[in-house]
Amino acid sequence: MKKMENQKLRYDAVKTIKFVGGAMLGALSIVFIPFTQFIPNLPWGMKMFDPTSFPWIIAFFLFGSEAAIISAVVGTIGIMFLGQTGFIGATMKFSATVPMFLVPALILKALPKIEYSSKTLRKPYVWFSLAFFGVLARFVVCFLLNLYWAVPLWMGLTTNEVLEMFGGYFNFFLMVIGWNAWQSFWDAVLPWFIVYSTKLDENYSYW
Repeated sequence: MKKMENQKLRYDAVKTIKFVGGAMLGALSIVFIPFTQFIPNLPWGMKMFDPTSFPWIIAFFLFGSEAAIISAVVGTIGIMFLGQTGFIGATMKFSATVPMFLVPALILKALPKIEYSSKTLRKPYVWFSLAFFGVLARFVVCFLLNLYWAVPLWMGLTTNEVLEMFGGYFNFFLMVIGWNAWQSFWDAVLPWFIVYSTKLDENYSYW
């Protein structure tokens, strides 16, 4: 009985650490928001890289997918109030980043002979293989949201008018890939490098 109680206490403690860790990294992402104005824009208007999402993915590496979602929610609320693009930009940032860790987490959990842990993601060929599918999911999510919600709302156009402006579904999809590919690269590489090159996972990983 005592052993079971100790296990429950440990489980509750780890759960609390994950929650607090995710919330703190979400708060850290808010700190980065004012500095994004100094990051150069790419030719199509997006930032060369956007560090506000890095803590969300770091939260995934250290505390797991649930903590990463908490981090993303906290950071998204910050973007709504402090970011230059308001509610639309915050929603798109959340929608673009969550697939980057949620899809790898789901795939990793479904693989029968691979340990579901942060330690597994230390191996570059594992993480970047999984991140590839996360990026593909990001493209699809951003394509749908941009076509049917964000761009029409932002530009005051109908979906058909947006398609006409960009030359149809295929051209618009290529445009979305162009918008997101560069930032996807940095979202996949920099948080992974920060966590595993400094061995943060060895001291602070809880999954």
